[in-house]
Amino acid sequence: MRWIGASEVLQRLGPLEAIAAVERVLRDHRAGTATADPRTIHGRPDLPLALMPGSLPGVVGLKAITVVERNPARGLPTVQGVVLLFDGRDGRLLGAVDGPALTAVRTGAIAGYATRVLARADATTMLLAGAGAQAPFQAAAVLAVRPIERLLLWNRTESGAVALGRQLARWRPALRLEVVADLRAAAPLADVVTLVTGATLPLLDRDDVRDGCHVNAMGSYQPGRREVSSELVAAAQVFADTVEGCLDEAGDLLQPIAEGRLDPGRVRPLAAAEPADRPRLTLMKSVGSALFDLVCAQWLLAQPPPVAGEQGPSLWPPTP
Repeated sequence: MRWIGASEVLQRLGPLEAIAAVERVLRDHRAGTATADPRTIHGRPDLPLALMPGSLPGVVGLKAITVVERNPARGLPTVQGVVLLFDGRDGRLLGAVDGPALTAVRTGAIAGYATRVLARADATTMLLAGAGAQAPFQAAAVLAVRPIERLLLWNRTESGAVALGRQLARWRPALRLEVVADLRAAAPLADVVTLVTGATLPLLDRDDVRDGCHVNAMGSYQPGRREVSSELVAAAQVFADTVEGCLDEAGDLLQPIAEGRLDPGRVRPLAAAEPADRPRLTLMKSVGSALFDLVCAQWLLAQPPPVAGEQGPSLWPPTP
């Protein structure tokens, strides 16, 4: 059994490799050869334990995480956990992978894949809303697939956006980084908008984004939370990382459906997305799935173990 820690995840599974893994599992999921059960929550309200099993060609596995909102004040991550992978023939435990690092990488890769197939090929300006632990991975994945020259950063607290800008500037010095105070005023400037927040009320409306913009709604994955308005959702071509997951959990879609603004049949699987001949307004909603963690863990465990004492640079933005 092999253990893959956070540093090895970040040093070996880069944005393009993770995006390729996401593409593969989306294809397998659509074909019915990759499946995952709904997330099961155990534990106390202040210490939920989420269990997410699934299977891919050749393997079965489980993601187990705890989510403790008070942890940052203690100097600890909000999300902690592990991904376990077992051989699909004889049940051997193949390995365990650090959960938070793998979650960050695969979540960025979902947005990266969606951007690659849905955003304009000549997209040069990105707006990133949210400056939490996920934010640098979201930026890196989009930059891996589009020629982004200008990155606008917004956060509820400006200091968070400033700190994120410093982090990204060390990683990509030539990138034009701008902290914006008004999210809605900045949105019309962007070719790609990625939101990775815990918003309960919409941050963006239809009039805030231009035709031809692609929006990745990566946060607010609970039914009572949302990042975009019903008007924006109604006007866009809507894709979901997994349709069943989003129609079960995503307030960004469930609330417009309840209001009669969105027909559930209009929500298409991301696996079915194709580049368009002309610019269009597109929205990809993600709530995540163990499938993405398992396929990235499978990729990592297929690589030869690193040489003892060998340590390479992170393929993602450095930590602050």
